[in-house]
Parts: sequence; structure tokens; C-alpha cells
Amino acid sequence: MKSYVKDVINALLGGLASDIELLRNSTKTNMLKQALLLVLFPLLVGAAIYRFFRPKRAAFFGDGATIELPIPALILHSLPSLLWSFAMASALILVWHPKAKAGVWLLGIIASVVSLLFEAWQAADFGIGTFDWNDCLFSVTGCLFSLLVFQKMMVHENHD
Repeated sequence: MKSYVKDVINALLGGLASDIELLRNSTKTNMLKQALLLVLFPLLVGAAIYRFFRPKRAAFFGDGATIELPIPALILHSLPSLLWSFAMASALILVWHPKAKAGVWLLGIIASVVSLLFEAWQAADFGIGTFDWNDCLFSVTGCLFSLLVFQKMMVHENHD
């Protein structure tokens, strides 16, 4: 599993084609690993940031103590948006599994629009949360990161 995590991190950071070999396999085991790493893991990290590092948080994250770290406010407040948007775009791509690049991009655009609609919902004061332009930027960036990962996977699948 450690090797798999390394492969995904390298893929995210623009590693070599051989670095994402495990991501390219479409077996059920690797699909599960993809879902865990590209969907569940970012969701859990985003939730952990809200729960443990932010003093003001939604009530469903509880009132427990927070951990004080010298983390820039921009990261503390907007990184969860990036991670959740990344997870949403990844989930859409994993579920629909488009064969063409255009399909991957369409799902990424859908995920970006949904993320931006959630921010608009907050701006209209319809629910919990506070509108933030940085969250909009981070959300779209998260979707783009997901697209880049899956585009890279598709390019290498087509070369085999």
C-alpha cells in the first residue's frame, strides 16, 4: 500500500509514466485502491482539517479541542474545498469511467460547476458555511488536479 500511495503522489506531482502503473490497472482490487486513495482519503483529510485544526467549524464536526499549528489561514480554510472537489471529480470519473478524454473533461467540468454552486449557495446564505472566493479557486483547482491525474492515467493506458 505504501508503494501505491507513492505512485499516486508521484502522478499528482508529474512523476514518470512508470510511477502510476498501479493506477492504470482496471482490476477490481485496483479500482478499490483508486477509490480509497482518490476519493475517501481526500474526504477524510478535509474532514480532519475541519475537525482538528479549525477553531470555528460546522456543528457536526463537534466541539473538541483543536490543534494549534503555524499553518497559513488560506490553507486551513480552503484546502478542504480543494480536497473535497478533487474527491468529487475523482468519484465521478471512477464511476462513469469514460474512455475518451472529452468524457473525463466533461465530468471535471460538472464537478467544478457543482463545487461553485455550493459556494454560491453559501453566498446566498441558504445553509452552513461562508462564501469565499479562495474556496472557489481551490475547488476548481481540486477538480483540475483530478482531471490531470486521470488524463495521465488514460494516456498511459492507451500506450500499452
